Amino acid sequence: MMTKEWLSADRPHFYFLCAVFLVAAVYLFLRLNFLPLVMSTDSFTYIESAQELTGGVGAPHPERFLKPLGPLGIALFAQLFHGNYLMGFLVLNIVCYFLFGIAAWYFFREFFRDNAAAFYGTLILLSAYPVLKYGLDLYTDLGSWLFYLVALTGVIAYARTPTRRTLVLTSLSIAVGLLWKEYSVLAGCALGLVLLTQPNVSVTERFSRVGVLALTVLLISGVVQFIVYAKFNFTYLDWYRIGAMGMTSGSTEYSPWFIGKSLFAVSLLGWVFAFLGLMRLGRLSHEDQRILLWFALPLLAIFFWGYVSSRLYFVVAPLGALLAVHGLMTYIESKTYRILAVSAVVLVNFAWLFTSDSLRPLLSSIL
Repeated sequence: MMTKEWLSADRPHFYFLCAVFLVAAVYLFLRLNFLPLVMSTDSFTYIESAQELTGGVGAPHPERFLKPLGPLGIALFAQLFHGNYLMGFLVLNIVCYFLFGIAAWYFFREFFRDNAAAFYGTLILLSAYPVLKYGLDLYTDLGSWLFYLVALTGVIAYARTPTRRTLVLTSLSIAVGLLWKEYSVLAGCALGLVLLTQPNVSVTERFSRVGVLALTVLLISGVVQFIVYAKFNFTYLDWYRIGAMGMTSGSTEYSPWFIGKSLFAVSLLGWVFAFLGLMRLGRLSHEDQRILLWFALPLLAIFFWGYVSSRLYFVVAPLGALLAVHGLMTYIESKTYRILAVSAVVLVNFAWLFTSDSLRPLLSSIL
């Protein structure tokens, strides 16, 4: 009875957002207190880029300035800690993590229009292995995932109620996300599919709306690319060639085994519920099914990326989580059992987070 009251649909949004904040705080405490931060090569380049932005002594990394919001955020937060760029990096990701939790709740709420379903999905997404392992480490992916999720929420909203305001705001979120990392391109493709397949809209109007999306993204991104080219003689084409070397160099990591393993690590036990949701896809409205299809088609692009990692493949997590929550809601009627199922997903995510470094070599030797 307490569980039913606690997850009552008539609870105000603020109640659920407070619950999301508390859950995120618990996840954050467990992650930062029991798993050390790791300084990767990427971490150093982001910190050095942040130092260069503030006039410090930092090695030039033009590829980081193609997506300048990460280094800029590090530089701004570092000033709050007397120039401690490592602390600035960590605080930036902590802030993004809480905002990511809020964005996740609205994402699921927009799709399911159900507060409890939104809460279940948020618990799953906040505890996803790539989010805890890499998002809260010294990488800048979390800010990009935040805007990717905001953009996907806009895609759902526009698909259901197409307005010029939603189109512009969603296009802006895609453009800003691209100034973190490239993940938002996939949300832009999803929005493009929505725009091109809208019923009862003339061909001229469809392409006019696509033009709004393209112009918004190109103007914002183009200004940044021009500045980087003028200063460093470096473009996205140069960065793409570097990335493509990972796929053409014969690396053993770019193989079906490593791709499958990395995709599985994105959601772990959550994929079981995603499969159940896929089996009950017919229970969704045709509109919702189309939205899931629009989300799915651009994700095929991940197989053309030059590197393999659950961090890079996290872009599939929102779609997987939507299916998982749908499976949860259609196969399990008891709210108590739903909470137990979500708790199992979260526990498996944390178990893999804390044991993966030791178990991964063992599993690779066996398989």
